[in-house]
Amino acid sequence: MRIIKYRAELRQVLDAARCQGAKVGMMGTSGALHDGHLSLVRGAVNENDISAMFYGGGGGGPRLYDRDEKRDLALCEEAGMQIAYVPEPGDYMTGRESTVLSQPVLFGGDQQGMENPAHLHQITLAMAVLYNIFGPCRMYSGEKDWQQLAIFTRLAEDLRFPVTVVPCPTVRDADGLALSSRNVKLTPEQRANAPLIYKSLQEAVAAIDEGERSLAKIKAMVAERVAPVGEIDYLVAVDPKEITPNDPMIGDVRLMLSVKVGEIRLLDNIGANAG
Repeated sequence: MRIIKYRAELRQVLDAARCQGAKVGMMGTSGALHDGHLSLVRGAVNENDISAMFYGGGGGGPRLYDRDEKRDLALCEEAGMQIAYVPEPGDYMTGRESTVLSQPVLFGGDQQGMENPAHLHQITLAMAVLYNIFGPCRMYSGEKDWQQLAIFTRLAEDLRFPVTVVPCPTVRDADGLALSSRNVKLTPEQRANAPLIYKSLQEAVAAIDEGERSLAKIKAMVAERVAPVGEIDYLVAVDPKEITPNDPMIGDVRLMLSVKVGEIRLLDNIGANAG
């Protein structure tokens, strides 16, 4: 696997491949790879002529998980990744950017407890920079963070980036817990109870199938079910594409759940149809 540290070199390499008719598959990660990340790698590798990844987030500041760059890159190489953009400090983002990219609808509007808009501004700008650096490509993104996936998709559409966002199913452990770099921070007891998060969402879908349309009632049911794990940070019912509130629920709906487990938050989501 070729390691590239500067965006100009990366763009030169990828543009040369595209000039020869190659299709580029891309994914990005900040490290601490697990099988969920590697499913994105495999998608980029198997469905395209050339594969390239962004490996970033190595700067200062608090981290929710530890990462091992050597291990992570070795796993990607083993999975067939051809190029890794591991930027030198300041080559990707300088920290002095003043541009703000806002998607008020997808950012959740006034919905109670949704992700911090300032954080969403940050990741939207960061992804726009990556779209610009990598150029025309297929970008593989996981469904576990549904709101982020919707933001990435709309960003490419609205700003006419020559990027196709490819949604990839959430990868789960055998007991249903969505894979996350944060899972290693769970205590044995927390990990034993954590599958209740996805089970509660499955039970919520069953209730919707039986006619329940009130988010308040679904939230009360889920809160009781996940109590052994932690407290609900937020549970929202939204339009899957627009992330606008869908309560009382009607038609296609996405339930997005965040649960506080000790000092970390675990995210999950599930689709339902409310008729």
